[in-house]
Amino acid sequence: ALACMAYFVLARRLLNFHVRLTALWRFSRDIIAKILHIGIPSAGENLCWWTSFMVITYFIAQMGATQMATFTYAMQLSMIMMILSIAIGIGTEIIIGHLVGAGELERAYQQLLQSLRIGVGLTVATTVVVVLCAKPLFGLFTSQPEIIAAGAQLLLVSLILEPGRTFNLVVINSLRATGDARFPLYAGLISMWGVAV
Repeated sequence: ALACMAYFVLARRLLNFHVRLTALWRFSRDIIAKILHIGIPSAGENLCWWTSFMVITYFIAQMGATQMATFTYAMQLSMIMMILSIAIGIGTEIIIGHLVGAGELERAYQQLLQSLRIGVGLTVATTVVVVLCAKPLFGLFTSQPEIIAAGAQLLLVSLILEPGRTFNLVVINSLRATGDARFPLYAGLISMWGVAV
């Protein structure tokens, strides 16, 4: 509630934007339809990822505590490799949304390619460092040699997985910025359930 009040004060002062209370219950069907056109498939893609992740985690948990610990630690290290991809994907989505809104489609396409080059390059560099330092990094979480050895092997998959994930994050966010949220949902269903699970 405090954050909303602060937002309204800032919007009023900085943007000279006045919100009327009647706007809280009077919605334009056209605007709501546009929001839901992108929002529902985007939420569906997110839901698809989380449910597939839960199923994968269930399968791994059936293998035993050591495998579950290895997977958990590997996921924590994967987040280090993913963080740049996520940031570049979100940043690119904002830039491309502005460019598409301004009708500058060629610049939007060039921005996508530039973001892909930067994102994949940074991800490959980060992944190589994490994979080379895998044993000491796993040693921060555990002293069990079987988990450290299995985790180091598991992270080798990241050399292929992370550049692909970067491509996915940048392109999917860019498509969403253009108003296409259905293709990412369908591609996500196929890749998450058909490949990952």
